[in-house]
Amino acid sequence: MLTRGSGSTKRLGRPRIAEQQEPTSTRILKVAARFFMENGFEGVKVEEIAEECEVTKAVVYYYFNSKADLFVESMKSTMEMVYNSTKKILEGNGPFYDRLLTVAGSRLRLASTLDMHAIMRGTEKMLTDIQREEMEQAEFRLYELLVDAFKRAANDHEINNIEPEVGAWIYFSSLNSTYFALQHVHSNPQVLAKSLLDALFSGIGQT
Repeated sequence: MLTRGSGSTKRLGRPRIAEQQEPTSTRILKVAARFFMENGFEGVKVEEIAEECEVTKAVVYYYFNSKADLFVESMKSTMEMVYNSTKKILEGNGPFYDRLLTVAGSRLRLASTLDMHAIMRGTEKMLTDIQREEMEQAEFRLYELLVDAFKRAANDHEINNIEPEVGAWIYFSSLNSTYFALQHVHSNPQVLAKSLLDALFSGIGQT
């Protein structure tokens, strides 16, 4: 992300202070995240993000070097928000089942959100190795949060017969396939969330 320089030269596209009711970079990140999550990297143009934010394309590039930079920063910002909200729910009160159901319901209500494979399509040659690693680390951090929660639930005898890492992986992977599940399994987010938790907690059994 680019920052303002300390010199007196005004950079092309620098936004006027009076225009900023909220930090312009924050607004751009929010809009970019929504656009990328709904349409994927390939389906979004920087011009569309600028228009939605009511700024020029030059303003977007004042804060972000490229579309790839904007994509990475907006996805990392989104994953950080998801991490914080998930952490708050998992560390709250109530049965582990109910807390996981709340997390799943919130995630699945993002009905227009594509899964990460669709979002990432077209980034193969656009992102650097460092950018990919940053996104993977942000995603893995959320998985580790879930593993810790599953371990605590196991210690509290709220779950059994499954390794915490495996349970977290199944849950994490399912929530990363939101778009597919809503399209092909069940269109009601809350029903889908309960079906996921019931299957996870009961297992598929043996014939």
